[in-house]
Amino acid sequence: MSKSEPAYDYLFKLLLVGSAKSGKTSMVQRFVENRCISEYTSTIGVDFKTHHIDLEGLRVKLQIWDTAGQERFRNITKMYCRGARGVMVVFDLTSTESFNEVDTFFSMEQECGDDTAALILVGCMADLSENRKVDRTQAEKKAKTHGAGYIEVSAKTGMGVEEAFLGLVKYIVDPGSRPLLSVADPEEDTHKKEGEERNAKREDEMKKKAEREEEERNKKAEREEEERKKTAQIVEEDEKTHEERERLETENGSMLNKLEAVDKLTTILGAGGSMLVENIGKVFAAEEEKLVQIDAEGNVLIQ
Repeated sequence: MSKSEPAYDYLFKLLLVGSAKSGKTSMVQRFVENRCISEYTSTIGVDFKTHHIDLEGLRVKLQIWDTAGQERFRNITKMYCRGARGVMVVFDLTSTESFNEVDTFFSMEQECGDDTAALILVGCMADLSENRKVDRTQAEKKAKTHGAGYIEVSAKTGMGVEEAFLGLVKYIVDPGSRPLLSVADPEEDTHKKEGEERNAKREDEMKKKAEREEEERNKKAEREEEERKKTAQIVEEDEKTHEERERLETENGSMLNKLEAVDKLTTILGAGGSMLVENIGKVFAAEEEKLVQIDAEGNVLIQ
């Protein structure tokens, strides 16, 4: 792939709107990072994240805009409606007040957003079934009124979150596909089990990735240690070579000294070459610390 080509087939802007504390930020965190926020933190203005997914062989990059639910930020939220290809209107299943604000956010999107944007109504906190205040039939009817799909999710357990985002993206890619309708049911153990299995799978993938990274770090450390040892061996061999060179130079110097002694003998002996031949062996056999002397008759004396 050339540098000029993008690393994705589609780029979509997704927008999450809804009342404060409805679970928007928790949904984004669960989808993007596969984790759940333990403490509530109010979004100031808008928050932004990117996420890459594979949808039936298509590489899709998502720009996810998580907006604040407080009324004082509504004008800011309206600005971010423009250009959104998909909009999630999120409410809290345990709060009738949150559900009653759904119409406001749908109207905002219709007023400021793209007419072709895919819409989905999301009932969050489906794991708190004992505190449920909004009936499923009531929520589905509301979604149908606004031409939106409907799904119930739990950011805490992960149930339905991935389906919500992938379903919305699929609906953007293929407008003729059927909108989501209640694909997650907190009352059914099967859906809970599926959510747990998906989370376990993603955690296992993250664990394997961490293990691969650790293995690469260990291999790198081994390679560095091996290179260090090779370098140390080369240095040691160089030192030995230097010492050997010095030894040879010393020996060669000693040999030169001996040859000089022979030259002196030759000069002294002159025509007595036979005597020189007989005494050369004695000269070379002499140890370096001993002296070679010549007597009055030309004989070589080894002390």
